[in-house]
Amino acid sequence: SVDPVIEGDTLTLQCLHRSTNSMILRADFYKDGSLVQNQTTGEMKITTVS
Repeated sequence: SVDPVIEGDTLTLQCLHRSTNSMILRADFYKDGSLVQNQTTGEMKITTVS
């Protein structure tokens, strides 16, 4: 299910991919065109949404 995000909440963004290849894939997360994080887990956690 999907719930609304409220200011101050913690939010986890996940990047899912379909691949039979076991190599590590990198996910880049951007805000307003600027790189915020890159992760090999495909997940980014925002601890205090504003």
